[in-house]
Amino acid sequence: MAETVLDRIVTEEQTMSSTSHYLIMSNMYRDAGFEEKTAELRIKVGRKPTGRSWIEIAGEMHEFMVGVAAFSHPMWKEIKTMLDEMGRTEGKKMREQSENIHSEKMAVAFGLIRTSAPTPIRISKNLRICQDCHDIMKLISQAYKREIVVRDCNRFHRFMGGLCSCKDYW
Repeated sequence: MAETVLDRIVTEEQTMSSTSHYLIMSNMYRDAGFEEKTAELRIKVGRKPTGRSWIEIAGEMHEFMVGVAAFSHPMWKEIKTMLDEMGRTEGKKMREQSENIHSEKMAVAFGLIRTSAPTPIRISKNLRICQDCHDIMKLISQAYKREIVVRDCNRFHRFMGGLCSCKDYW
């Protein structure tokens, strides 16, 4: 059924600009035990797309990407300072991740800088949130007493008071 839906809704133009639909289908094949079909799609997709996150503040959309592009944001110094503060607040776990800053961490740091409580921080991302980022979002929501909503390619995650609405079934 998923193959039929994919064939009906994905246009050639979408295939050229994004591969997330193939990644979702590949994960479905993997979960169903279809290793050959999983491998075929992974070859078709090629390298996993760069992680990106978006946050809208005051009607302006801000994009964050893993890697060198992150350092080009006009507020990078402030974001890095907030990331360091978040690391001190959350202890060792956050510091262990500091050399591998995922886009959603940058977006939440930016949201903490640019908004005040009780304004929720709403982030969209193109890939699935990883387990480490999921755990860190729970910690941040508790430490900063903020609601954080992350929409990844699979579901919404609403972090409040150290808990997630997905009940850790990410």
